[in-house]
Amino acid sequence: MKRTRGESGNVSRTGGFRAMLVATTADDLAQAAVPIALSFMVLQEGYSALGLGLVLGLRSVTSLVFMVAGGWLGDRFSRALVLVGANGLAGVALLILVAFSVSGRSSLTVLLAAAVVNGVFGALAAPASGALVPLVVQEDLIGTANSVVRLWTNGAAVGGAALAGIVASSSSAATSLALAGVTYIFAAACYVPLTRFVRHERLVVETLVGPLRAGWRILWETPWIWITVVSFAAVNAIYQGAFLVLGPTIAATSFGSGGWGLIIAAQVVGFIIGGLLSIRFNKSRRLAIGYLCAITMAAPLIGLAFGAPLVVEMFLAAIAGIGGEQLAVAWATAIQKNVPLSNLSSVVAFDLIGSASLQPVGQLAIAPVAVAIGDQIVLLSGAALILAVLVPTSLTDQIRRPQPVRSQIPAIPN
Repeated sequence: MKRTRGESGNVSRTGGFRAMLVATTADDLAQAAVPIALSFMVLQEGYSALGLGLVLGLRSVTSLVFMVAGGWLGDRFSRALVLVGANGLAGVALLILVAFSVSGRSSLTVLLAAAVVNGVFGALAAPASGALVPLVVQEDLIGTANSVVRLWTNGAAVGGAALAGIVASSSSAATSLALAGVTYIFAAACYVPLTRFVRHERLVVETLVGPLRAGWRILWETPWIWITVVSFAAVNAIYQGAFLVLGPTIAATSFGSGGWGLIIAAQVVGFIIGGLLSIRFNKSRRLAIGYLCAITMAAPLIGLAFGAPLVVEMFLAAIAGIGGEQLAVAWATAIQKNVPLSNLSSVVAFDLIGSASLQPVGQLAIAPVAVAIGDQIVLLSGAALILAVLVPTSLTDQIRRPQPVRSQIPAIPN
């Protein structure tokens, strides 16, 4: 294990990386704030939980549907310009919604339209954002850069959600959404300088869907990529259902809502500690080690199954956050180092879609299954399945030694 004491400093001295970090942090703040602010607006407008579910569900579905388009844009055009446009338009759309609300013309239809528009622009931006790091830092600093980005991303996710909730409850949901809209516009302005730093590659394609076809071929013809996407899909479905759906119902009769909030906060602290650890240590065979670290995600499920005290469950949630963060950084680094820049956005898009594809299944199926066979059996089975997916996968040669991918489409640097 090699220490990299000075690498984070080397990354921070890179002008393009500094600009990217400010822009992506602002982007993540807005992304985290929107669902919270939208939720408060739906409720403050007098709509029921059904209306809230429609708004948030439509935003999530729209995001998944348009993620492919985001991959196509990111591989076809300048990623910095894609991010400028997506964030700028997302901000303007939110401010228009706020104007409708302030003028008294808001309705459920307007809120649904706002959710769709926000989901679209978020999806168009995500694949381009996920392919920025290798464009602004040297290859040997990609791992450290991803650790720093993840650290700020996790902080922005917590800060954006908390700030949105505080503003919405102390002032109004419209004010909270307006701040999110302004933050999107600020992020767009911060992405503009990146057009000076990043190198874009213009693809030589014969058809309009050429970039997407190339990304799809890379995904399924590269074992370490599709193995990871399938693994992520399974683990996300289990964890989202067992911990984030079943967990609060168990907490309601034991820790209480306040205790559950502390458990989630402990997991976030784990994410941050995990990010700091991944900056400090540069691991050989990082992806395989990331898989092994992520087996800690089974720990909080085991704790819930056996009725662990609140302090113990907080500790287990923090450990899960630390381990899961190692895999997140390792995966981002592996894919950015080994997938050609000309195909990276489309591969990132298919990865995001595939990894999240089974989450609704886990979230919907967990409660009926728990009623049928009991919470403890479900939680222990979920923990066992996480181990069964991650441990054998970490030992495969494809994961231990991911091979560089040959570009599926020729590219000409601009």
